[in-house]
Amino acid sequence: MTAIVKYQDQGINVELMCKSGMVLGYRNGTIAMDKVIISEDLYKNAKKGDKLSESDRDKVFEGLTEREYLDLILTKGHYPMTTQELRELKKQKTQALVQYIVCTFCNAKEQSYTVSTIESVLKKKNINVDPKKSPVNMFNEIRKKLEGTIVLKPKPGLKQSFKVAYKDYGQVQSALNKYIVDEHHCKGGYAEFEIDVPPTDLERVLPVINKYEYHPED
Repeated sequence: MTAIVKYQDQGINVELMCKSGMVLGYRNGTIAMDKVIISEDLYKNAKKGDKLSESDRDKVFEGLTEREYLDLILTKGHYPMTTQELRELKKQKTQALVQYIVCTFCNAKEQSYTVSTIESVLKKKNINVDPKKSPVNMFNEIRKKLEGTIVLKPKPGLKQSFKVAYKDYGQVQSALNKYIVDEHHCKGGYAEFEIDVPPTDLERVLPVINKYEYHPED
C-alpha cells in the first residue's frame, strides 16, 4: 500500500509517494529513507500522476540537496497514518506528556512525582492524549482535571542527569549543548550528561531526552 506525504510551501503543493506504515519509523530514526520512499519523484498531485516542475521544486527547496528536501518532506509533511502508526504515536505522546509533568511540576512538599504516579493519575482521570498536540498544549488542556487530584507546583527548571549511548553522543551533544553543565564518559559505551534547562525550553529538550536516553541495565 502507498502513503502520500504532502508538503506545502509558498502556495506550492508537493507530494511524495511512500510505503504505508513506514513514515513514522523514519521520523523516529528506526527506518532508513530508502526503505520508506517508493521513488524520489515529486508530484503536485500523485494520484493523477501530475509531477512537480523543476522550477517549482527549486523555488520550494532552494539550496537543498535531494536528500535534504526528501528528509524535509518526510519529517514535516502530512500523511494518512495507519492504525498501528497512530497507536505508536499516541504512546510516544503520552510518554512525552508524562515526562513533561514529572520534569516541570512537583508536589506541595517540593518532591518530584514519579513516572508511575503520573501515569496512574492520567489513567484514573481517563485522559485521552491527542497525538497531534505537543505535550505543553495537551497539558494546558487537561490541567484543571489534574489539579483536583494532584498538586502541580512549578519547578524552577530542569536539572537532570541522563545517559546516552556513544552512537548517539554527537547528536545529543549538538542538540543540548547550551544546557550541558557537565559530562562524564563511562565504561560500557555511554556518556552521562548533566543539564540545566529553563522551564521555557522544556518542550524543546524533553523530546531529545525521550528519544536518546540510554539505560545500560536494559
